[in-house]
This record gives sequence, C-alpha cells and structure tokens, in this order.
Amino acid sequence: MKLYPLTSLRFFAALAVLFEHFFQLIGASTDGSVQFVSRVSSQGYIWVGFFFVLSGFIISYSFENSRDKSHNKWFPYLYRRFARLYPVHLITLLFFCYHFLGGAQYVNVGGFIVNALMLQSWVPSPTSYWGFNSVSWSISCEMFFYVAFIFLITLSARQLYVLFGVLVVALLAHYILVDQKNPIASWMFYINPAFRLVDFMAGMIVFNLFKRYEKSLEFSFGVATVFEVCSIAVVTLFLYFSFAYQVDPLLKYGIYYVLPMSIIVFVFALGRGFFSGVLTFKPLVYLGEASFCLYMTHLMINGEMYNYFRSKVDVNSFGDVLLYLALVAVVCVVFASILYSFYEKPMNNILRRAVMKKIVKAPVGTPA
Repeated sequence: MKLYPLTSLRFFAALAVLFEHFFQLIGASTDGSVQFVSRVSSQGYIWVGFFFVLSGFIISYSFENSRDKSHNKWFPYLYRRFARLYPVHLITLLFFCYHFLGGAQYVNVGGFIVNALMLQSWVPSPTSYWGFNSVSWSISCEMFFYVAFIFLITLSARQLYVLFGVLVVALLAHYILVDQKNPIASWMFYINPAFRLVDFMAGMIVFNLFKRYEKSLEFSFGVATVFEVCSIAVVTLFLYFSFAYQVDPLLKYGIYYVLPMSIIVFVFALGRGFFSGVLTFKPLVYLGEASFCLYMTHLMINGEMYNYFRSKVDVNSFGDVLLYLALVAVVCVVFASILYSFYEKPMNNILRRAVMKKIVKAPVGTPA
C-alpha cells in the first residue's frame, strides 16, 4: 500500500516553512493583508513537527512491511536512511561554504565537521544548530530518531506508550522548572533531539493505532471527507488558540502541536476522503517526493532572491508581496524538482546499490 496522501502533504509542509522564512526577510509592512499573512506564516515552523511525526509513522510502516524484520539487520536500515539524507545535506553544506562563506579559508573547521556529521542539533549554540545551512538542524534530529528506533521498535505497544508519557512529563517538568529567559531554553524545546523524540514517538504510536484500527474503520467517502476536514480544522483551531491565548513559544516549539499533527497523519494515512484523493494526483506526489530538496534549498534561494529583488518590491503593497512570493515559491520548487530528479534520486540509488549488493551477497549469518 502506497501512502500517497502523506507523501503529497510533505510538499505543503515544506511550502509552509518556505513561507515563514520568506516573510522573515520581507520585514515590517503597513499593509494589513501583508501583516495578517505574515503573522500566520510566522508559525510555519510547526510543520517541522509534522515531519517528525510523519517520520515516526513512515519508519514504523516501512519496518512492518519489510520482508526481513530480523533485528540483526540494522546496518542496512541505517545505511538506507543515511543514503536518503546525506547527498542533499552534503551538497547544500558545500555550496553554503563556497558561496556564502567565500571558500574553505573562511569556514570554521570544527563547525563544519559537526554539521557534516549531522550532529549540530546536539550543540546548544546558535553557531552550531543555525550554522551553515540552518534548516539542516532537523536532519540531525532525524538521524538520532533513526538510531533510537532500533531500541524503540523492540518495545511492546504498552511500553512505548509508557515511555512516551514519561518523556512528555519530563518535558513539561523542564518547562516549569527551566528559566525561560535562559539562552538555551529555545534550543532545549525546539532543537534538542532528546525532546523532539516525543514527536517521532507520537508517529510510532499513530502507526500502532493505524495498524490496529485500519481495517475496522470502513468509512464511506463522505464520512472520510468530513474527518479530513475536521483534522485540518483541529490544526487551525490549535493555531488560532496559540494566537488568541498567547501560548508560550516554548510549548509551541514542539509538544503543543504534537496532537493535531498526529491526527493529520492518522486521518490522511487512511486515505479514503476527497482530499486524500486529490493528494494522490501524480504531480503532487512527485512534489512530495522532492520536498526534502525544497526544504534543504529554499532558505538559500530565498536569501539570494531577496538580495536582488528587495529594492524592487514594495512591502507595503499586498499585490507586490504576493507576486514576489509566487515568484520565490516557483523558483524554489522548480530548483528542488531538478535537484531531486538529477541528483538526490540518482545518488540515493547509487549509494544504496554500492553497499546493498555486498550485503545481499554476504553468506547467511554474516554480520551486516
């Protein structure tokens, strides 16, 4: 079974992150419409949480449907994950060093090594997790999740739920006890892989529920569509309440949105309503597959375009801003699609074939 709706949703999540960074550069505007869209777009970071929840779901789904579930085959699993992330991470990292830092002589060697090893999110310093291609901090978290999965998958459903509850309590206790003015507080709740593991585990729990109830939830097309609308409405309500009641940013950085993102993943994994049907449209699925490239490259493209167009765009004109946003989005999506088709996908295949053939040829019982 292909989870096409979830694949397509990745594109829209990446687009939301792009919008957030776009309006960060645009800056203050006197136009009411620009201010409203900018304010809503400022919450684009919540969709990184969606990626983490979705990752927990997809990794669990893939493991459940894999031909070989033996626990001594973890090297192939980790290598496939590495081959999926590293080529794009490496090329964007090198491009950033060359184009934005002016070459190797201006690059902080220690910071470069930490980023190259995808460990930057473990260092509670903005020069580490925001350094170089700043959005790559999230794939540092992802690699931790993939390693943690080796342990988490050995737990029973009940044990997983208990551990999830313990981590949630620990996170909330830290929120109550930590000095919220501490410079590392935002790192602790937004970047810190140990706390963001809650999002990934939520995805694993969603998969357990999906596996248990998928066949019994035989909704009609109309009912399934209503559930899809409701799941989107839940996210919208959480967003509204975060503004109306000024929810603390430290909570919004992660745990506040875990429930609505989990609901979105569960409902669209069922894929039986109108919107799920729309999301199976092949161009949208393709854009979802290219969304990682979009996520990893949009910040640099947005910055370069802003340097060129900032004197030509009237930020106090909604029409000007809207046209410029459309231009940036199109350029970013086109570039990401090209990078995905002619670099990410071929490199992924090359890396996987290079090692997986050796693993397949290894005698039975030979450690992978």
